[in-house]
Amino acid sequence: MQWSADKALVFGARGLIGSQLVKQLVQNERYKEVILFTRKPLNVTTPKVRVVEFDFNRWEGVENHFTPNAQVFCTIGTTRAQTPDLEAYKNIDYGIPVKLAEFAARGSCRGFLVISAIGANEHSFNFYQRIKGEMERDVQSKGVRETYIFRPSLLLGKRAETRRGEDFGRMINSLVSPILFGSLKKYKGVEAEVVARAMMHVAMNGYRETILTNDKILELGNA
Repeated sequence: MQWSADKALVFGARGLIGSQLVKQLVQNERYKEVILFTRKPLNVTTPKVRVVEFDFNRWEGVENHFTPNAQVFCTIGTTRAQTPDLEAYKNIDYGIPVKLAEFAARGSCRGFLVISAIGANEHSFNFYQRIKGEMERDVQSKGVRETYIFRPSLLLGKRAETRRGEDFGRMINSLVSPILFGSLKKYKGVEAEVVARAMMHVAMNGYRETILTNDKILELGNA
């Protein structure tokens, strides 16, 4: 694609993928401005990074940052353990990405890249997979140019907080990962840094498919 974006808007900068993504955006000379939207203060020392503090229940002023030279990166997501209330969970994993895609469409942004999850399916009987699938459907319906959805498997990396379910999943992944190849590669655990690199690759070069499954993430992020 012809390059036209030099501003990155990042939602979820404090998370596992988001923190890795910010490092790569800062190091990339093509991005002249990196704006991080967060509910809590972040200490930044790089001039090209700006932090915008806001409440996800109050969106005043946020849409003004969505301009034609911007790419939007949404790495926000919660877990059942963090957010046991199903309605609150949906407000985060569905509501926020769809709201951002709406802003991006109205602002004629040059790209919307969002993290989903393996197994996302709007018709699934599983609540969490269904929510991710509905999010994907409605994000795409906004019609933002260069919309890309990433479906990583189990995320690997050190979080600030402990997630017991993920810790168990990492242990299992270490045991079965050697036999996950070919069509099973999409189930392999993936380092957050690898996902971030895949997002950067697609943001800068585009991709032939709108939805990137875990095997494609691994391929691009390890290239």
